[in-house]
Amino acid sequence: MRIVLLILSLFCHASAIRFLFASELFCEYDEDVFEFKIAYFNGDEQISTERHLSARGSLFFFHEGAAESIENPEKVHAVIEHDCNENGDKMEVSYYFSAIDSEKVVQRIDYKLELADQHGEIYEKDSDSNEDQQFLHLSK
Repeated sequence: MRIVLLILSLFCHASAIRFLFASELFCEYDEDVFEFKIAYFNGDEQISTERHLSARGSLFFFHEGAAESIENPEKVHAVIEHDCNENGDKMEVSYYFSAIDSEKVVQRIDYKLELADQHGEIYEKDSDSNEDQQFLHLSK
């Protein structure tokens, strides 16, 4: 089986964008446990599994996701269904990442990896840009 995968990796180009979302949710009704489910989307395409969680007050968690490509980063968003309100009714909210204050972003690293390549080096693509972007340049 390993030989087949090795041969396929020489001829097939595989690419995906993988995410690790770090999120912190707060509920002002501290005396009650609130429940929520969350999933991440690229437009209409779901790019993460749906997670069901519960917490009291606040919860910090990580959530993985992946997509073949992101055509428009403005469309990446989280959909959260929760019961954090006075009467405990279910509510749904969409939170678009374009609304995130750039000062709250820890670090963003963009990279491209081709599995058939053997060596790589990290370089900055645009030194005039204010964004913290790094790219992994691979060569054979």
